[in-house]
Amino acid sequence: MDSLGEWSADANEALEISLVVPGADSGSTPQDLVTFSPKFTYPIFGENEAIYGYKGLKIRLRFAAHDLKPHLEVKYERKVKPVGEVKAEDVEEKIGEYLPDGFYTLDGKTYEIWHAPLMNEACKEILHNMQILVVFFIEGATPIDVTDEVWTNRRWDVYFLYEKTPESHYILTGYSTVYRYWYHPPKSAFTTANLNLDPPFTPTLIHSDYPDTTPDTFPCRARISQFLVFPPYQGLGHGSLFYDNLMSHLLSHPLVSEITVEEPSDAFEDLRHLRDLARLQNSGIFSTLSLPNLKSWPWDAHCMKSKLAPKQFAQVVELELLRTLNKKDPKLYKMYRVLVKGRIYKQNRDLLAQLDRLERIDKLEETYFHVEDDYTRLLKKLEGGGAAPAGEDGGRDEVMKDAEDGGRARKRMRM
Repeated sequence: MDSLGEWSADANEALEISLVVPGADSGSTPQDLVTFSPKFTYPIFGENEAIYGYKGLKIRLRFAAHDLKPHLEVKYERKVKPVGEVKAEDVEEKIGEYLPDGFYTLDGKTYEIWHAPLMNEACKEILHNMQILVVFFIEGATPIDVTDEVWTNRRWDVYFLYEKTPESHYILTGYSTVYRYWYHPPKSAFTTANLNLDPPFTPTLIHSDYPDTTPDTFPCRARISQFLVFPPYQGLGHGSLFYDNLMSHLLSHPLVSEITVEEPSDAFEDLRHLRDLARLQNSGIFSTLSLPNLKSWPWDAHCMKSKLAPKQFAQVVELELLRTLNKKDPKLYKMYRVLVKGRIYKQNRDLLAQLDRLERIDKLEETYFHVEDDYTRLLKKLEGGGAAPAGEDGGRDEVMKDAEDGGRARKRMRM
């Protein structure tokens, strides 16, 4: 059996820093000008400057010599399997906290995410050119009318996912559209501070010549409408990384009060649940969460801070509670079932009111076990390190859409 020490790597030795320039020929590998090791890494990896969870760990942090744009590559021979709360450190996440936002690395390649308002002519042209792909790959989707009235186009934002080649060529690999619509915040949340608008992010490297496209300065819901990673890039984890970066950008916006999704497919729901769960776990809000103290846990405050829609926040909390639940404890298990059934009942109050008492109880019980089975499936995927790549398509699903995410009312029980 391997000891813990065998899975620990010296961060200073594992990390290699380089300044690079393009290769001599087009398409050739960038050339290292100089290579060196860090003097210390304790600000990132702790006082012991050790990284747990890998064998044969090699970290390459390369910077373009002319502008120091970074490229991070992490390789290893073996990675420890998670056991309970003990798992390998997320090297890319820890180093990524010190790198510019809006990009990530995967399999040694760099991907950048560029944000542009639909009012921008270059953005409008790209989106117009790719609208047929919406029809091909997003079930039930309607192409965005880029010639629509100014007042509505001002509310659309587009996020383009590019692969950046060593020659600094940009290859479009996916995109997402987000629509901002009015949000009535609680009185306590609607303060002058909420109305401070940072200067809009205007990338000039790819999409230049921006007009004045400052969005309307009102509290809003940001609704993710279309989300697509092109098929050659699906199944590699781009969906999760793209979603994480998109959410990070929306969460940082002072006027975005809530983030929803328009008619998500089953696959996208999986991705959304798992990534939201991971993000809230990392935020620390679950540190005091437990079934016995649920009444004193600041549910509403955490929900507002997360910027998730109430139903989505509730489902993520239910996932976390099930993850740590001892189902052999009948009291705790009953508390959990009552919690989930209460949410299901509220969502389906009108439909259940048409049933007699016994039928209502049976229907709630049946729906509850569907929910628990689905949560168990997701948690197994999470324990196995799954990143829910299936959610990279932007398909829509009439059965799963919910009114809070822009869906129409259904007669079927909502989970």
